[in-house]
Amino acid sequence: MGPATRCYDRYMPTGPLEYIAYDEHGRVIQRMNEPLVTAMVRPADTIEAEGREEPGDKRRRLPKETGSDARKVLMSGRAPDGALYEFYLEQTKYGVCMQIWWPYAFGGGGSCGPDLPPARAYGRRNPERVFAKPFGFLSDEPRATTSRYISGFARPRVARVQVVYRDSRARPHDAPVQLAHVTASTLGKIEASEPFGFWIAFIPRSAGHRQITVTAYAGNGDRLGEQFTLARP
Repeated sequence: MGPATRCYDRYMPTGPLEYIAYDEHGRVIQRMNEPLVTAMVRPADTIEAEGREEPGDKRRRLPKETGSDARKVLMSGRAPDGALYEFYLEQTKYGVCMQIWWPYAFGGGGSCGPDLPPARAYGRRNPERVFAKPFGFLSDEPRATTSRYISGFARPRVARVQVVYRDSRARPHDAPVQLAHVTASTLGKIEASEPFGFWIAFIPRSAGHRQITVTAYAGNGDRLGEQFTLARP
């Protein structure tokens, strides 16, 4: 999203670190707190995933950004272990904020910026040749799900996104993928420069951080393009 601003978890106890974003005139436009808690330094596989609701569990309220003008949930689904997630956009006076969050668990993250889709949604080099690409790296929300996930954008003509990861023996596996197509009518009051697709794929934690292949296909099955990522910074 151009100069993006990270949206950290708003549900954790207040920590000692604070990030402050300024505009070109030196005015504060956003403040973000960095929580420091024991769960964040524990091995992920020792934290119980709580994103799959049980009978009687109360759904958390969707968080709201300061200065929010409009909000839209664009995708809702479940991780392989049944954890419920949602992807939503929120129009604020600072731009559009994107967020993946878990209604039945603490956790979630995203970014804010002036453009939708983000200016680098399809990369820096020859973006016109890119049809589907990860935006960010492999994420882990152990408090919500036992899977890791990776997400990104796709061109409007993309009908299917295939995500392939490799296990410890270098054997390829298809990851479950969900793709949503977004248009102006879908967004309502949220501003966008063009239609786009947004996708999310889930990868088992046991796969580590090996190379991930993202392939875009048209509605007739034609292969449109392929991207590779190491799935980590």
